[in-house]
Amino acid sequence: MEIGDFIKELSSPRRKPFYLVFGGDPAATRLCLETARNVVDPSFAAFNYRQFSLEELEKSKWKQLTSELISCPFGPAPKIVVLLVNETEKPSADGLESLGKLRPRINSASTLIMILQGKADERFKFFKDVAKEGVDVDCRAPDKANLPGWLIARFKDQGLKIDPDTARFMIDRIGQNPGALLNEVAKLAVYPGPEKPINVKDISSFVCHGPTAEMYELGAPLAEGKLQTALPILSDLLETSAPLVILKALGTYFFKMIRVKAILDETEDKATNAALSSGSGAHPFQVKRIRSQLEHWSLPALKTALEALEETQRAMVTSSAPPELALQALAVKLACLAKGTA
Repeated sequence: MEIGDFIKELSSPRRKPFYLVFGGDPAATRLCLETARNVVDPSFAAFNYRQFSLEELEKSKWKQLTSELISCPFGPAPKIVVLLVNETEKPSADGLESLGKLRPRINSASTLIMILQGKADERFKFFKDVAKEGVDVDCRAPDKANLPGWLIARFKDQGLKIDPDTARFMIDRIGQNPGALLNEVAKLAVYPGPEKPINVKDISSFVCHGPTAEMYELGAPLAEGKLQTALPILSDLLETSAPLVILKALGTYFFKMIRVKAILDETEDKATNAALSSGSGAHPFQVKRIRSQLEHWSLPALKTALEALEETQRAMVTSSAPPELALQALAVKLACLAKGTA
């Protein structure tokens, strides 16, 4: 079921006693919650709207949930009960069995909405049955290809305008987590606000780097041989990100560099920035910077850099030495390659 169909149905006589909202798109989840609250008569909301967390139910509140759902609403229908399951939680087999037994007993004037801020585990019969009945609401987070369009829509929700290139710039800067992106949209709605379209300068000034923003945080200074700039950044990233995540980010950056270099060599340095962006996967705003960085690099040196990245990954997995040391050694190696001293 699409979210629009869920919103219409929940507000109509066709409202069903149970819905499963899944997928983890924070904007869609918020809309589902707002809809659930709004269908309850505001004069009786204190009696007819209830919200539970999975943690609460695990602490002997299953009886309370059951009591809420089998009893009639106080005043006009409907009574809405929401069960929130965050993305780090997984309903137990016993919990799902309890929900399965409860569903047929739900009062006809009540509805239980289970919101999974993640995927439904289709190995469980409970989720298979829900899918067959068509009461599952698809709120999956957008994939990488659709994320810029999703972000533009979220800006529009706030009365803000942003073009596709700037949206991709923001995603590269902060990462692909929809929740983190949504938080930054909310901040930009306050300042600089809706007076004018949001541009790259605004994103650079007001949006913090994410832990996977490899284009700006760590890859760029290493590609330019600026070890003194790179090491403090690496130290900061290690406080919030796993070493393998940082290594993956660096790998992505240098793979894009080698693709740009290969295209430039094939075209005798005549490729346009648009062609380089299309062929390498690098953002148009990033291609110009990468192109200047490649003045420090030959194709053999870039291949050596990729070999160093692979060696570092093996060392992290097989060596007893701290992975932080392996990353620091890699940073020195890459900076030296950029300087031509490796």
